[in-house]
Parts: sequence; C-alpha cells; structure tokens
Amino acid sequence: MTNVEEVEQRINKELKTMPTWYWSLRRWFLYVVQLEWRHDIKWWIQRRVKGYDSRDEWNTGFYLANTIVKHLKMFRKMKRHGVPCMFIVKNDDEQLTKGTKKFNAALDKMIQGWEYYSNEDDIRMNVFEKYNKEGEELPPEYLKELTKLEKEARTNANLLTKYLGCIWD
Repeated sequence: MTNVEEVEQRINKELKTMPTWYWSLRRWFLYVVQLEWRHDIKWWIQRRVKGYDSRDEWNTGFYLANTIVKHLKMFRKMKRHGVPCMFIVKNDDEQLTKGTKKFNAALDKMIQGWEYYSNEDDIRMNVFEKYNKEGEELPPEYLKELTKLEKEARTNANLLTKYLGCIWD
C-alpha cells in the first residue's frame, strides 16, 4: 500500500465516526457564516457608493418596480399642499375636494399597476394554480386572464408617465 492509500483509508475511517450534526453545522458555518457576510459588506458598500448594489442589476425591472411602488405609496400617504391643476376646473373648495379625490384615485391606479410588476411572478403563479388541473391542458381562459391583468397593469402603470410632473409637493 502507498502512503496516499493509507491516508485515504484513515480519513474515510474518521469520517464514518463523525456525527451527522457535525457535517450540518460545518456546512452551515462554511457557506452561511464565512461567505455570506462578505457579500453583505460588498453590497452595503455598493449601495453607499452607487446607490444600488449588484443584486439590483440582476433584475432591473423588479428593482425599479419596487422602488416606484415604495415612493408612490409614500407620496400617497403624505400631506400634500395642493392638487395638480389638471385635476381641477375652478379654484374653489368643491373643485379642490373633487380634484384631490381624482388625483388620489390616479395615484391608487399607478400603485396598483406598479405592484403588478413588482409581484408579477406571484400573480402569474396564482392564475396558473387557479386553472391548472392535473393531466389537463390549460384552458384558453388562462391566457385571457393573464392578458387582461397585464393590459390593466400596463394601463395603470402608464399613468405615471402621464402625471409624472404632478408628483411633487
């Protein structure tokens, strides 16, 4: 027997005597504790320097949709000091109240549209599970519902471009 074979046999013998919890703990320690913290520090530095980290580049659409939803919700909740002029006809209290309601409704639609894009995978999966039956093909209603949801989300999300100049206080 060579030296290498003897060492391999000894290692295999020792490995068999090690408890299984040891290997679970060792794997957790190596992959989670030793490696993940490096990424967390790297991503923290990237967010401070660039304003975003490399995880956001993996799916920019998802990142932007989440950011837009967060800011629209924040704007919707804040106490604003007026209403955009395109939502009122005359400058009186009644028109101001109606304009505020219209503007809030437009904001709610924008939020709904962008939430679709930030949760698109979950929404698609819910629709799939609704129509999926074991061993059967998906019915045409599945695609119709998906198309309807996407069209509605696109229409609502496009309101942001229409009213982009109105989202300030």
